[in-house]
Amino acid sequence: MNPRKVPNTTEQASSTESLAVRPTANAKAERSYERIGGGKQPFEKATSVELDRRMSCAEAFRLITGSCLRQIIANEPAVLRGHAEALHQFRVGLRRLRAAITAFAEMTADSQQEAIKAELKWVMKQVGPARDLDVFGTDVLEPLGQSDDPHLAAARRSYNEMRKQAHETVRSSIRSGRFREISRDLAEWIEAGAWTTDPALKKIRERKITEHAADVLGLWRTSFRKRCRKLGDLSPKQRHSLRMRAKDLRYATEFFLSLFPKHVKRRETALVALEKLQDTLGALNDLTARKEIMPKEINQSAHAQRVIAAQENKARELLEEAKAACTKFDKVKPFWK
Repeated sequence: MNPRKVPNTTEQASSTESLAVRPTANAKAERSYERIGGGKQPFEKATSVELDRRMSCAEAFRLITGSCLRQIIANEPAVLRGHAEALHQFRVGLRRLRAAITAFAEMTADSQQEAIKAELKWVMKQVGPARDLDVFGTDVLEPLGQSDDPHLAAARRSYNEMRKQAHETVRSSIRSGRFREISRDLAEWIEAGAWTTDPALKKIRERKITEHAADVLGLWRTSFRKRCRKLGDLSPKQRHSLRMRAKDLRYATEFFLSLFPKHVKRRETALVALEKLQDTLGALNDLTARKEIMPKEINQSAHAQRVIAAQENKARELLEEAKAACTKFDKVKPFWK
């Protein structure tokens, strides 16, 4: 069971239209957005990326980032309506996109790369609090059920107001000129940024994707295993950093899995371990993060404090599950060899 799952709740917004921008500055960018644009479902999860072993790094990068952008764009309409799962998938799309840029960092190392990464980080910061509050509502308030406790009722009112404001920040950010500019610049950069013509980067652009993918997965795996072995000694902040590395490695594995069809069992074992680690460390992070967003009235509810204490008592169990996932990942052989 995924401890971070949230319900598909909605909240009315003044507008439900998607503001995904189709860039107009050049034809390549326009074709890029036409290729990736617009899902019609309330929310959309990541779709599989099918790479051809004959592809160059540049071709693979565009295909991978296209998948990430499609997920972001498809979820915008429901995000604007306050849909919790759509917001989650929107953030997943952003995180996958950042992982893709990191995986191809050497190839895309031009004058725009750092600015692109900084703007994506800004978007993540705008949507983060709303997601944290959605998780808090599911993990804490829902288990409390309905009660005549006046303190709990006051806590719910405070929470609803906090969530309303957080989701309004999300909507305002997505509707902003800054977000439209980010969308345009990102699509243009992927299709026709300086990295696409820089002679110094030509060799990397034309490198076979199988070689690059094996190198990236190998380097990330080695670094991740070293961190995993120290999990029991990590601080909450360091555990959160490890979780981010688990996400990156999981997404890279998903990006490149079609290139290495031989060792399916190894690949699936690694993915299951990474997902379990991501979930358990995510739950531990939520226990820490909730203290900053918890309505103060909840501290006056004896019923709420009992439920919260019971959840926090599971922290040790979650840590042991995370350690087991690390051990499982550590033992599995690379699937790309």
